[in-house]
Amino acid sequence: MTAVKPDLTWPGRTNEEWRRSSLEKFALESRSAAGPSQGKPAKKLDHDPAFSGRLSFVDGVLAGADLAPELVAQGFLFGSLTDAPALVKDHLARGLTLADTLASSGHYSRVEFGAVLVVPARATAEAPFLIEITENRSGVVTTPHIAVSLGEASQAALVVRHRSPEGKAFTVDSATSVDVGAGAVFRLSELQTHGRAAAVLDHSFATLGRDAQFFHWCAPIGGGVVKTRFDFTLAGEGSSVRTHGLYFGVDDQHKDMRISLTHASPQASSYALYKGAVRDRARTVFQGLIEVKPEASKTDAYLSNKNLILNDGARADSLPQLKIDTNDVKCSHGSTTGKVNEEEVYYLTARGFSKEEARLLIAQGLFAELIDEAPSFLRDEVETLVACALGADAHLGVCQESE
Repeated sequence: MTAVKPDLTWPGRTNEEWRRSSLEKFALESRSAAGPSQGKPAKKLDHDPAFSGRLSFVDGVLAGADLAPELVAQGFLFGSLTDAPALVKDHLARGLTLADTLASSGHYSRVEFGAVLVVPARATAEAPFLIEITENRSGVVTTPHIAVSLGEASQAALVVRHRSPEGKAFTVDSATSVDVGAGAVFRLSELQTHGRAAAVLDHSFATLGRDAQFFHWCAPIGGGVVKTRFDFTLAGEGSSVRTHGLYFGVDDQHKDMRISLTHASPQASSYALYKGAVRDRARTVFQGLIEVKPEASKTDAYLSNKNLILNDGARADSLPQLKIDTNDVKCSHGSTTGKVNEEEVYYLTARGFSKEEARLLIAQGLFAELIDEAPSFLRDEVETLVACALGADAHLGVCQESE
């Protein structure tokens, strides 16, 4: 663990990043730290050729693990945080330098458990790695951390699934840290389906070396109150980031997502596309920042956020920003927030759909390209989750079975 950064305070209403979210709802001070749990030794999972390796954590304990033997022979490391203490210590120390409040620094002082993935230089894992984190405890703050390091000219993909059953009231204070070496290619996909009683806080970061490529996909679907932040730093010349996210708010969910793309080197590129839908009394907030440092000439960056409001009483805030400190760049952003187009509804009802079915089809159409970007084995599940959340009568039986 890393000591808390001195002179930090809890964020209040004057903190722009936190102005639209209530810190109290995360119960960071009233809930106790989960602490290390006692469990049986992790069992060896049967190898599934669809994955290069799998880790399963239940209530903070590594319950099962698998890594393809040929990758072990090549020097891949995929296991608990305790398997690479020096790398983890370095990642936590760097994460702490990005922390600007006690809400973001606290994770690094109380990491409870987590995973590490180390990909050797010039090595390639053809199938993705999978980490599944399941939480069944109530009344605690749990702090998982995932640390990833890719060597020069390596390639790998990682899928992370966070979930918990309905009715479990707890706080997850998670983070993922990623180092992508020069010329390496990495894909990270994250699906979060916690129950509505859960509060979800996440502060993650990634650093890219020269000519590195990073594709990030996320779907923070669950949780009652959610606040996420992902800081991408394009530190190497010619590096590139593509980050895509889909989210929605239903009932009284509150979701606040922030991404920051810092261009700190020349000829780097970034593309961010986030889409959301909101209904009932829910609220979503998207905050996006592209920052171009003085030394980052010939930057090419674009940020897009699109939101669909499905009824009166729901709210979606979109706050894209540019901060450019040099010339010879190509940077832009776009943002749209609106209700369902009634002309489109009329068009579909004239062809036999009910109004409810028409609205669902329009909302699903918003997410179609992002669902297509999900890992293949998750697409059907994500599509069903979207349909259920948006009130698909035709999917009612499926929704009831999945709860």
